[in-house]
Amino acid sequence: MLREKVTMLIFSCDKFSDLWDAHVKQLEAYWPDREIDTYIVTDAPQERAYERVKILAAGADKEFSERLEFALKQVKTEYVFVTLDDYFLIQTVKNEQIRQLVSMMDQEKLDYVRLFARPKRATGEAVKGYEGMRWIHTENPYSVNLYVGLWRKSFMAQTVRDVRDPWRFEVSLAGIATELKARCVVSDRQEFKILDVVRKGKILNKANRYFKKHDSYRGNREVHTYWYEIKLGIRTWGARHAPRWMVNAARKFMIKRGHRYYSQED
Repeated sequence: MLREKVTMLIFSCDKFSDLWDAHVKQLEAYWPDREIDTYIVTDAPQERAYERVKILAAGADKEFSERLEFALKQVKTEYVFVTLDDYFLIQTVKNEQIRQLVSMMDQEKLDYVRLFARPKRATGEAVKGYEGMRWIHTENPYSVNLYVGLWRKSFMAQTVRDVRDPWRFEVSLAGIATELKARCVVSDRQEFKILDVVRKGKILNKANRYFKKHDSYRGNREVHTYWYEIKLGIRTWGARHAPRWMVNAARKFMIKRGHRYYSQED
């Protein structure tokens, strides 16, 4: 049984609790026969309740790393399935595919399976015997990240070293994975296809169109302007495709203008 091997943790906080109803609705719609215990991990206690999703409240004003440490103490399984509150499931999940991933982690003694293709720069050679699976080069920034993934609980516990917000916590992961010689792979099978919903506290336009079409999220968050998303798209394209020297030069220029990069603060 998957329940004996995996626990699902959906990380959130009180300021993003307006997303929970829609997140759970999507989860139940596209993974209705889910065989694993599921928790929303938050800070402040909440009175709301869901039939098949429990809420773990670490305490008001607790940072991301503290919420993670608190949640892992409640987990009794060897593996944790991690996602975030603003990653909405939009495609059917098959239990057999998750069982296959867990079996692979057992057999290959893996510490982490990323279920999101990015960043491509960190993608290495194919894992022999497993179609659609490739090794991760953990020395690359964000090669281990907080997109949807399966983690060995003992490995994830070792990533909590001090009190950090999610951005500073995420930027530390690749370095810790490299230090610990963690065995990390990425799946290109799309076992858990998501819609990225929020950026800097506002709803992305693609997500807003999805909500209107599917009657999903009913909150009142502000929607980003198209101009913001055009600039975001240009920056993202540049980071993924421009030569590394050009990316570094652009970052130095932006830093001089007062821009902050979490990846350069660790």
